[in-house]
Amino acid sequence: MLAEVVKLKAEGLFEPAEPAADIVVEARDPVCGMTVRTDSRHRAEHEGRTYYFCCGGCRERFVAAPASFS
Repeated sequence: MLAEVVKLKAEGLFEPAEPAADIVVEARDPVCGMTVRTDSRHRAEHEGRTYYFCCGGCRERFVAAPASFS
């Protein structure tokens, strides 16, 4: 299947679908427990997972000791 897509794309016959509208999901801030949107600018990666925060303070507390919150 992938080979067919690659071939069609190379021949200019494959047009991917329009990208989906940005989907905003809610997550729980692991520090304070607040519900936050996943488009929050306050986020951090830990062990391959993205965590979202309500504010920079919660993010900094998490970054300082992520094992105590994850």
